[in-house]
Amino acid sequence: MTYEDLRARLLDAQDMACGGGVDDTQIAMAEEALQVTLPRDFRRFLREFGWLEMGPTEIFGLGSDVPQHLNLVTLVLAERRDSRVPMPRDLVPVMNDGGGNLYCLDCSESSGRMALWDHTTGLELLDEAFPDWLVEELDQDDE
Repeated sequence: MTYEDLRARLLDAQDMACGGGVDDTQIAMAEEALQVTLPRDFRRFLREFGWLEMGPTEIFGLGSDVPQHLNLVTLVLAERRDSRVPMPRDLVPVMNDGGGNLYCLDCSESSGRMALWDHTTGLELLDEAFPDWLVEELDQDDE
């Protein structure tokens, strides 16, 4: 799955709310604040959409119009600072699973592979990159 496939899926969606996207300066400021380099496909998502709400799926993001509960920088910094089990610095959460666990980008590698940060069991690396993972999440919501 490519980012273009994800983009087409999102643009065809009927029940989606999203931001207006952000520029490279805003992305660079977020990367500096978080001390990571975000994967290319997620950077493209941020540029075009900023953040996303689609049914129960809420993707954290950036922008002047991002709802506070989806503000990527605020959430990551709070998770690193306030959590009982601090999140590793190379993980950037993009979605809460509803049970307090977080789906994250693994920023330690350039592939943008996803991971699940479980507050009880720790880190589980997933085999999917961001576009594949998000389409799978949206498909599950449609069922």
